[in-house]
Amino acid sequence: YGWNFASNNSNPRQEGSWTGRNHGTHVAGLAASRSGNRTGGAGVMGAGAKIMALNIFGKRSSSYNSAAEN
Repeated sequence: YGWNFASNNSNPRQEGSWTGRNHGTHVAGLAASRSGNRTGGAGVMGAGAKIMALNIFGKRSSSYNSAAEN
């Protein structure tokens, strides 16, 4: 689960062919990676962090502030 604010549906997967599709995965890994697992990184959100996939871009490589605010 997650939400697509650009297309107003429950499918947060990438739409279109723009190349920024890995940014969210990278940021989520930095924020919520588990500490103490001996893989060389620890997230900044603490133990038990949960991540929800959100799409504010839709088919474009840019978005409106209103989509991010939602």
